Amino acid sequence: MLRTEEDLLREFIETSLQPIPQSRFRRLPSKGFDGLLLPESYVQGVLGINRSKMLLEGVGIETISEIVLREHLIFEGWFDSVKDKVKGWLKDNPVTNAVDAVKELGDKGKATIVALTSIVNSGGDAIGTVVSGAKNLLSKNVTSISKSIETITKAVKNLAGRMTNAKAKAFVEKMASGMANFKSKLVSKIQDAIGAGGWKGMFSILAVYLGTDAVRSKIETLSTKIAGAIGGDKKKMKSLGASLLADIASEQLEDDDDDEEEQPPEIEGEDGEAVEGVSQLKKAAFKLVLGFLKKIITVAGGEAVEQLAGPVGYIKKLGEIFSKIAGGTAWVCEKILGAISRAQFKPLGSPSGGAT
Repeated sequence: MLRTEEDLLREFIETSLQPIPQSRFRRLPSKGFDGLLLPESYVQGVLGINRSKMLLEGVGIETISEIVLREHLIFEGWFDSVKDKVKGWLKDNPVTNAVDAVKELGDKGKATIVALTSIVNSGGDAIGTVVSGAKNLLSKNVTSISKSIETITKAVKNLAGRMTNAKAKAFVEKMASGMANFKSKLVSKIQDAIGAGGWKGMFSILAVYLGTDAVRSKIETLSTKIAGAIGGDKKKMKSLGASLLADIASEQLEDDDDDEEEQPPEIEGEDGEAVEGVSQLKKAAFKLVLGFLKKIITVAGGEAVEQLAGPVGYIKKLGEIFSKIAGGTAWVCEKILGAISRAQFKPLGSPSGGAT
């Protein structure tokens, strides 16, 4: 008799929810190992895979098992080298939160690694606490960044009202209209970057949060300076725009792929100077925010997390990226410890929500 989709789902869930003893798991060879044997709390909470949803979407059980196994092996490899380090650092003094890790180790770099590794080892609840906290901080940064861009946008609109050349006026009005969509563009990019679940999603969200935090403080100061220039002498805008773009160039940021703006028209007189200047100022602001976030997402967001050498490599890479714009590794650790401070975790080596 043919089994219905409901029968398949029930059988799938019953299989996936069966616990697997640690000793038995250690004896299982990786080749031919059925990914469905891993417990659901680990697969969904730590690996970030919703097997039931995949089954309902028509993905075959064998394919799901292969996906789960692949993600499990990536997870095991990513944390394999650091677990012994963490145990050695803590010795017989286990910690259960980031604050205690700092007190026990007296080193924020080691404390960050201990906390991140222990959080992931504790399972989905601890990961979820970090994700929730980081998203809240991320949201506040997005709001702040958007307000800074709104300050510049308002100045651009006012500039358009001062233009006497019709062509210049039309160009600047069009620029202001496009800038009004900045927040939705920023949110869209962030959502694409933090779409993963489980441990990779947690590390991606932390990286993007750090990115928004770094550019927030920069753009807050820069927006006031840019708005002031736009509202002042038209001739000075061009020199300021060129200067800001030169400063930002040292960060080696790429232009935003979606920010394809037409070149300013060639216009004689002060309005021509103003058009070229405001175009450069707007480009400097957008490149600082969107270009830097693109850089973060490329190397430490989404699937890019897999390419980093565990939590040590993750922190090292972020330290390199933020060395100029924020404060390097020390700044990265400080910010991460603050973002994960609410999470409680089980000491490494105790029964956890994971499979290891």
